[in-house]
Amino acid sequence: MKTYTIYLRNEWVATIDGMDYAYEVWAKTKELAELLGVYASMVWDETGEVIADCEEPESYECDEPADIDDDCGFDPYEGCYTYDC
Repeated sequence: MKTYTIYLRNEWVATIDGMDYAYEVWAKTKELAELLGVYASMVWDETGEVIADCEEPESYECDEPADIDDDCGFDPYEGCYTYDC
């Protein structure tokens, strides 16, 4: 049988025999990685190939200034800020 190793934050989680069960474990590990916002991967041990991975989310930085809506007025008919006021 083929064996697969799953890593979370580049730390060993498990080595699994069989692709079907490996993908079940991978699904749960990926869920956890997304919840924690960390990297996870599943590697095919025979070749060292990364079969699946989950990247760390990029940090979101807003480039808009805090006073971006100061030149707008609230339009009650539209329900939002517009330039028509």
